[in-house]
Amino acid sequence: MGGRIEVVADELRFTPNRMNVKVHADPVSVTIRLSSIRSVDRVFGWFTGIVLVEHEEGVFRFRCYNARKVAGRLSEVVGGWPP
Repeated sequence: MGGRIEVVADELRFTPNRMNVKVHADPVSVTIRLSSIRSVDRVFGWFTGIVLVEHEEGVFRFRCYNARKVAGRLSEVVGGWPP
């Protein structure tokens, strides 16, 4: 599902984009407290990389271009875990 990832105050937020709101029956916005994030990692994905965010309630994954850079920056923000 496509959308927007942003870090705002003390939260990581995912908001589905307009196309996905129209296409998917029940698109979900996700909010994760930065303090609940245990690790951030990057894994291989075709065309776009995949960022894995392990947190207290499970794992949130999203695809993006420059996934290595995004995972590295997010790691810095939440506590320095290397991607």
